[in-house]
Amino acid sequence: MDDADIQEIKEKLEEMSDMLDENNRILRGLRRTARLSTLFSVLKWALIIGISIGAFYYIQPIVDSVMKTYQSISGNPIPAGFLHFFGGQATTTK
Repeated sequence: MDDADIQEIKEKLEEMSDMLDENNRILRGLRRTARLSTLFSVLKWALIIGISIGAFYYIQPIVDSVMKTYQSISGNPIPAGFLHFFGGQATTTK
């Protein structure tokens, strides 16, 4: 092997080292992006579920009031399954 071959090998190794460094930076960026995406997705769904549960508990007394008003006006009992879904109790009118 002469000096030209050794120099060529050194240049190739330097080029490969540069490419490895660049690939490493790209892969770290991709990993960071994937982690942030997962984090924001979890936060988004937690917020959606939290707001839904909060809205249900906020609206539940209003629904109970409307159902009792409907029952008193119409004289028809509200189906037990419907009230059970909203956390109320079925009452019968006599």
